[in-house]
Amino acid sequence: MNFRYILVLLLLVSKVVHAENVSTMETPSESKDADSKPFIYFGLNSLPIGLGAALGAPVIPLEAGIRIFSGLSLGPMATFSGKYRYQETDLSLSGMGVQAMWSFGQSAIADGFFLHGFYQHYTLSGTKMTTISNLGFAIPLEGSLPINSMGGGVGYQWIWTSGFRISASVQVAYLKTDASGLNLMGMSGNDLSMMNSVASGSPVSENVNVPLMENKTALIPMPELSIGWSF
Repeated sequence: MNFRYILVLLLLVSKVVHAENVSTMETPSESKDADSKPFIYFGLNSLPIGLGAALGAPVIPLEAGIRIFSGLSLGPMATFSGKYRYQETDLSLSGMGVQAMWSFGQSAIADGFFLHGFYQHYTLSGTKMTTISNLGFAIPLEGSLPINSMGGGVGYQWIWTSGFRISASVQVAYLKTDASGLNLMGMSGNDLSMMNSVASGSPVSENVNVPLMENKTALIPMPELSIGWSF
């Protein structure tokens, strides 16, 4: 992927959007008095969707931000998913984090290029029923895997006078975890000893391989699209 071509494409798209805005009643928010109005935005951010797709998780990504001063805004990020099936295991992904956007010294409320940085802590949780052969019945196994994600990139945002906001960027995310898979644990051997002495003293566990996390770290490109509202 050549990032220079992507940046040129973003610039060309911005020119087209500005030309269309001039010919309509609605114009971008560059005409607002950026120093006299607050800037708060919220919406959906495709960045966690990229991570969710890499992990096989359908996620709902939310973001928000508030201007700290003219060109800088800070805000939270949150990611949630319902249960999904992977390797006969029911998984779910959730995460919370923080993001920052710097608008190259210009107002955060105006159209233009920006730098974006983020940190998000995810938890991948899993449950599975497994059969103990010497007992002849299934027991539940549960576990969770923490995943830390940080990164950043460069992009372009468009804000209309109505408050509608779109941003697009090219970003790189670094992922790190303490294990190469999701370790699921069940009833300990001591608990099972009441039913069968053969199982005494040994825990029941299984490992679920997690995409991207085989080496405990991963560096992946993540195109980002954010759609939302500002006021």
